[in-house]
Amino acid sequence: MPVQWTAEADAKLFVGVLNQCQGRLKLDSRKLADYMGGDCTACAVEQRMTRLKRLAKAVVTPGVGAAAAAATSSAKRKAAVAAGLSGEEGDEDAAQKRSLKKVKAKALMKMQEVKDE
Repeated sequence: MPVQWTAEADAKLFVGVLNQCQGRLKLDSRKLADYMGGDCTACAVEQRMTRLKRLAKAVVTPGVGAAAAAATSSAKRKAAVAAGLSGEEGDEDAAQKRSLKKVKAKALMKMQEVKDE
């Protein structure tokens, strides 16, 4: 049966190409942002590439990724915290918040670098 080319298949193929080039290929996010035009920034390109990799990984390993993330929704985490439960879910929530803060800080730093140039 021939392959069905969907957005997911395209993303998976592209990430596979990037994985084969890993270590040998360094993407120039600024040039890609210029190529995309409009209001696209280097930071936006990097974030999109990260998202595409996650999407492709979720397609390769169903049950891990988007479906697993949906199982531990923020509502469930909030309910666990409200109920006074601690453990993995509470620890994961705190780790996610710290990670998000780091990502935001890096993005702001990169945006400042781009503005300064």
